Amino acid sequence: MSSDLYAAELDHVTHDRLKNWARCFRGGGPGPSTCGSAEGQYRRSLDPEITLAPRSARRAIILDPEDAETVDRVIRGQTFPVRERALIEAHYLHQERFQKTCRVLGIAFRRYEEAVAGAVLVVRNRLALFHDATP
Repeated sequence: MSSDLYAAELDHVTHDRLKNWARCFRGGGPGPSTCGSAEGQYRRSLDPEITLAPRSARRAIILDPEDAETVDRVIRGQTFPVRERALIEAHYLHQERFQKTCRVLGIAFRRYEEAVAGAVLVVRNRLALFHDATP
């Protein structure tokens, strides 16, 4: 599956909510691809939203902790599929390399993007059910 097809299938609203959830639960600090020291000023970040521009020119990343709590409540619910939960946590929260995630979860490398898109779809559907059930 090509990256373009994956991007087209991915629900961008749910993807943004999952990125917000991951940032809130990681503490908003640097991920595994960035460095929190002075060395980080000279290393290229793999996160496209983190740039090497001066602080005044950087785009502020606004976190929504209430929405992150809602997403967390849905993902950690008892009825949420275990494999999809592990995949979402590895992809968004821990930012694991896809090769490691594929080995641990038994996913073919070429099916990884499809599996992530499917897990995001499960999250989207569960969020819709959660909002319908909440008065």
